[in-house]
Amino acid sequence: MAKRLLVALFGFESPFPGSDRNLFSFGTSAERRTPRFKLSIQQLAKTRGLSPRETEVFAYLAKGRNCSFISTQLVISEETAKTHVKRIYRKFGVHSQQALLDLIELDGHHKTEA
Repeated sequence: MAKRLLVALFGFESPFPGSDRNLFSFGTSAERRTPRFKLSIQQLAKTRGLSPRETEVFAYLAKGRNCSFISTQLVISEETAKTHVKRIYRKFGVHSQQALLDLIELDGHHKTEA
């Protein structure tokens, strides 16, 4: 009983039977299911005209992953991953992953200030 109470109090399981709500649910159900980071990445990718595959690669780059890791995760060659990365950099107007991360961070700050 104590375990169920702790689970309900900390929001890991719904305290409302038959509902997907929990104590820490805010926003629409779609927003609750998609983490804010992922929504940010998708919005940035859309505004910069990234293809669906480039968006996948972009999400890994935004998390600090390298081409070798990305190629393994997406089951593509490392050269294909590098090509996607180059195209992403070109579309964002940057020349390195660090510059891309800085741009993502700046975008996040502008959204929170507005």
